[in-house]
Amino acid sequence: MPETNVTIGLDIDEKSVKFVKIRRSDSEAVLLRYAVREIPSSENKVKAVADILKELFKGERPDIKVYTCAFGANVSLKRLTIPVMPDDEIKGALQWEAKNLIPFPLENSVMDFYKIGKMSDKAVEKYDIMFAVAGEELLNFINSVSKESGVRFSGISLIPLSLCSLLSYTKRCDKDKINAIIDIGAEAASINLFKGDVLNFTREITVAGDSLTKAMTGLLVADHWQLNLTYEQAEEIKKRYGIPKKDTAEVADSGIPLVHIYEMMAPTLRRLQNEIIRSFDYYKEEFREEKIDRIFLTGGTSKMQNLEEFLSNALGIKVETVDPLESIKIDPSSGIDAEALRQVSSRLALALGLALERSEKLNFQRKKEKTQNLNLAGVGDIFKNIHIQIQIPTNIAVISAVSLLAVALIYNFYLSGVRETYKKELASKQAILNDVKALIEKRSILEQISKEETHIRETLSQITRALPQGVALTNLTYDNSKRQIWLAGEANDTKTVGRLLKSFEDSPNFKNTVLIEARKASVEGTQKIVFKVTFNLT
Repeated sequence: MPETNVTIGLDIDEKSVKFVKIRRSDSEAVLLRYAVREIPSSENKVKAVADILKELFKGERPDIKVYTCAFGANVSLKRLTIPVMPDDEIKGALQWEAKNLIPFPLENSVMDFYKIGKMSDKAVEKYDIMFAVAGEELLNFINSVSKESGVRFSGISLIPLSLCSLLSYTKRCDKDKINAIIDIGAEAASINLFKGDVLNFTREITVAGDSLTKAMTGLLVADHWQLNLTYEQAEEIKKRYGIPKKDTAEVADSGIPLVHIYEMMAPTLRRLQNEIIRSFDYYKEEFREEKIDRIFLTGGTSKMQNLEEFLSNALGIKVETVDPLESIKIDPSSGIDAEALRQVSSRLALALGLALERSEKLNFQRKKEKTQNLNLAGVGDIFKNIHIQIQIPTNIAVISAVSLLAVALIYNFYLSGVRETYKKELASKQAILNDVKALIEKRSILEQISKEETHIRETLSQITRALPQGVALTNLTYDNSKRQIWLAGEANDTKTVGRLLKSFEDSPNFKNTVLIEARKASVEGTQKIVFKVTFNLT
């Protein structure tokens, strides 16, 4: 028999696998095992992850409950109200709604939902529903990992629900307050807003821990020197010093003034700040809330020195960094090193939440109900039973069977005639239908061309307005599929380049601004700063 009170939470992201095994009772949760494994670079990520899982699950019972989560662009979570109806009809209604609400193809996707509660709208009772869709690509990855490793997942949940479960267990989420959970990992961050423990809003952004590291690897030009850190050097400085004060006189062990490190981080920090503020403002307007009451910080980047203070000042609300193990006991017989655990505890928040939540609300792994097919043998058995119970004389039974067969043949001929009539009508209308389809496609193409022309004109106008004095552009490249723009140009000095970056970062029309290059150069006998910058359109 499986240990129903023992569960494993498995957080698999782009770079690492986090594993926790807990035993939970009504009164406590106890940590039995944990592990953090970095995923090696490989062309076959499924095999790389599966190899890690094979190692981690050695000695574990094959029937142990394992929970993981869906993440990334192939996951969509929506909230809406629908009239009260049976659950099987709700699924059909949500599938219809999903066609208009989900930004990726629904073929082979999986959907699940849960009811938040009932509400009345003009005397009509409605369900308040949260529903989620996971795309084919993501599910194929999870299923392939399961098949390759032999690890069976009992549940596939969502990041915000699992994080909320962790905070609810620690009794941090005030019941009637607006609670924000900002989870910052290496590759991405999620902004999640709850009223009590009810999820109202979630959004994933690409500004995260790696963004800060990469920002430090760009070229920085000062009056008498140039700085160009490698990724490894930048990561080490980030771990050691966090976010330096912008007026600090401190110098890193390598001799680099930390004030210059701050200047390199500043554009990315402003992007993070602006993305959170935009999310909060949207939520307040959409849900008619006046304020966010509490902000909790989780994820591997959450322990970065001075990040909590920076966000508190930027958002005007005290930000609280969550210790995921705050209310979790450690099994004294586990041999867990408390200091080693403390070093990685911030990275275990989601895995712990998964193990605690157990996909209770949403579960993409929920087994589909089997439909009962009525076959001919079954029909024969039914008639046989009726014959025995009613005791119809044999000759009457034969006559009845022949009569039924005759009726069936006549009806079959009738249906064949109707089918042939419809086929002829369809053939006669097919040419007209094809012409209509061709006209619709041409109109769609013309409308798209018109939109693109207008879009490009507006974009160029927005870029022109954002340029400060002292900047001249020399090249512009636009990738329509990624909505990404690359600019190259010349500026009078480094401060002008800084004003250019700030102008793009503060604009609501652009996001993900990154300085690729900035260096001194002689342009027609005049010293200039030659720069390259890229950003996306919102």
